[in-house]
Parts: sequence; structure tokens; C-alpha cells
Amino acid sequence: MKTKLSEAQVKFAFSQLKSDSVAKLVGIMAHFVYWSVFGGFNELPIDSYHMEKMLRTILEQLKSVEEAAV
Repeated sequence: MKTKLSEAQVKFAFSQLKSDSVAKLVGIMAHFVYWSVFGGFNELPIDSYHMEKMLRTILEQLKSVEEAAV
């Protein structure tokens, strides 16, 4: 199947994937998902303050990524 994306769109997508802001977003999301799913099995579970802090960081990073895409 042939893509309907232009070469410029593909290059832009790959440049976004390589950016620091996307790397930070993926990293913090991985931590958040881990603690959300497996945190209860950990001997030292994370408290709600730090879970909320991670969620706020995810939203800030997402905003950063969106702004960079414009």
C-alpha cells in the first residue's frame, strides 16, 4: 500500500521522533504506566503526590511537543 504522506511530512515526523521533548515525553509516560499498572506489586509503592507530579509533567511535555510541531 502506498502512503499518502509527502516526503516533507515523513521527514518532519522523523525529526519530531528524534527530538529531546518527545524522548522526555516517552520516558515519563513509561514511568507513569509502570507505576499505574505494576506499582501495587512493588515493595515501595509510589505515593499519590508523585503520581500527580508525573501526570503534570506528562501534560507539560505534551504541550511542549505540540508547540514544537507548530
